[in-house]
Amino acid sequence: MNRTVKMTPEEATSFETAFLRDGGPSVVKTLLGERPTSEDGAQDQVASVMRLLEEMAEHKSDAACCIMLSLWPVASELVGMHEVCDAIGLWIAHNRSAAVLAQLRTLAESETDPDLKRYYDGLLNVE
Repeated sequence: MNRTVKMTPEEATSFETAFLRDGGPSVVKTLLGERPTSEDGAQDQVASVMRLLEEMAEHKSDAACCIMLSLWPVASELVGMHEVCDAIGLWIAHNRSAAVLAQLRTLAESETDPDLKRYYDGLLNVE
């Protein structure tokens, strides 16, 4: 998924619509497509999706940040994806909109993995 063209507002709206209809995990799954067999391939794929979501944030910041929250568990499972995980945390720390906070609350309340729940709760408590 190497993109050299910036995301258009129309593309961002399409991703936002998919997020509102299907949820963040579904959009992330679609963006990731087939998982590569190598760790390096998976890292490249996750980094590419993150770049795409950062482009989306130029037009639809709330939806992009909500989708990023669903990318975080995927990135955190891969060795060496600290930059992506940190970037997601920064995006969320800087976007404290009602929509992003509501998504965070939903994720924190429904999460069964204690480490992921702790991460989401931590993001909720960022000042």
